[in-house]
Amino acid sequence: MKLLLSEECICPNIDLNAWEGKTLSWKSKPFYVAKVRAFFHMPIGFGGAVNKALAVIEKDYKKTEPFLMLTCHQGMFGAKLFFAVDESVHSGPGIELLSGTFVTKAFLGRDYSEAGKWAKQTVEYAKSKTGVEPKELYFWYANCPKCAKKQGGVKTVVFAKVD
Repeated sequence: MKLLLSEECICPNIDLNAWEGKTLSWKSKPFYVAKVRAFFHMPIGFGGAVNKALAVIEKDYKKTEPFLMLTCHQGMFGAKLFFAVDESVHSGPGIELLSGTFVTKAFLGRDYSEAGKWAKQTVEYAKSKTGVEPKELYFWYANCPKCAKKQGGVKTVVFAKVD
């Protein structure tokens, strides 16, 4: 089993240009959802939560390619992790279906501490493109710290839910 934070990482080496400025419409897109605690937006036990979720997905579901894990912050003290699973999954333990229109903004940064700046830029971009304030932001941190070094920086795509 290849786990996200193991030596054999499964982080995709995505082309950020392919994700920049996209408008995506999802109707009941299935995700396996896990929760992680945080302290002032800094996750606690993130690696353990990811590995536990991936073990469940490998056993009971099928993940998508590229590997898509979205983080939705739930205030300063927690977040939900959304792991995209195969479209054939419509229900099951831990499955949530996401629907709506999402506008994306892609970033290459030096580290994850830039997420606040990326959030503000994404909100402004979404408002300028759609005329509405995003309802939620979902962050796809496409590579782990180890892969970020190999891939030239932290690759992040922010999905702004606009309806």
